[in-house]
Amino acid sequence: MDYYGLYPKFKINRLLNESERNLQLHQKQAFHFTNEQTIVSDVSVIKMNSTYLEMVDKYYGQKGFSSIFVGFSICLLIYGVISISYIIVNRGCFYWGDVGLFLTVVGSFIPIALFLLKLLKTEWFAWTHYPIRFNRKEQLVHVHRLNGTVFTVPWDKVFFTTGLSHSKGPTKAWYISGHVLADDGITVTETFCLPASHLIREELFRHWEFIRRYMEEGPEAVADAVDICMPVDGRREGYTFGLLRLLMNFSGSTIFLFPLTFPVCLVLSVSRYIAMLTSKIPTWPQEVEALCRIDPDDPVNLSAATNSRHLWRDLFTNPPRHVY
Repeated sequence: MDYYGLYPKFKINRLLNESERNLQLHQKQAFHFTNEQTIVSDVSVIKMNSTYLEMVDKYYGQKGFSSIFVGFSICLLIYGVISISYIIVNRGCFYWGDVGLFLTVVGSFIPIALFLLKLLKTEWFAWTHYPIRFNRKEQLVHVHRLNGTVFTVPWDKVFFTTGLSHSKGPTKAWYISGHVLADDGITVTETFCLPASHLIREELFRHWEFIRRYMEEGPEAVADAVDICMPVDGRREGYTFGLLRLLMNFSGSTIFLFPLTFPVCLVLSVSRYIAMLTSKIPTWPQEVEALCRIDPDDPVNLSAATNSRHLWRDLFTNPPRHVY
């Protein structure tokens, strides 16, 4: 799970570091893969046509994990307060020291509770997702910020690079970020992320190449890599699809692990659904939509409407291709 950028947020108005410069991904530089590898959309496409490719953010696929952690932690805090209160009340005699102990414990819990609520706000009462639109026709990238505002930057002006998530230990993941630079060419003024994360940096190239080929070569070059489109264009994700999307995170597991993964996803699906219900649906400004008009006769026009009618069956017989 890679929440870096959502919490903690990426730093801006800073200089590019040496690692970012050394690991830059160039829009005109293609990657070539072996027969066993292929480009992947990473189950992140909302719509794709000859005008634009719209994708979800890198936090969308794991939405629900964070709020479950917060809920469990808050329950532990409440249990701790109730337990201490029960011990004090049932002592049978009053001590002023008990009052001090109670206030000390509760006081120490308050900053923890505030942090947990702030973390919860990243999923609940936020936005259902933070879409990115790659406008091939105009060679622009339109991005939703975390606060709901939108910025646009020319495709060839984005400084793409790979970075490591903020977490420590063996689960630290690589991700692909796009930096918007100031006129000096070294100061980062905006940062957004592509949807994929992976423990192995080289695996990300398959996802990067999917987007790069779309922008440089056209939708026909990548259409076969789109397994499924996310049903979130102008609407909230439904509960059933939310559960399915969580199960897709484990689609690389064997069928024998399904009895273990399904109960986990079933619990997570509740918090994910609450997140969707309490969050706002992102919309694009009229000026962006004006730049993204789709040809009614477009031979490539993929969306949730073109998804298979048997998504649950496909999860087991033809699972979506991931890089994470």
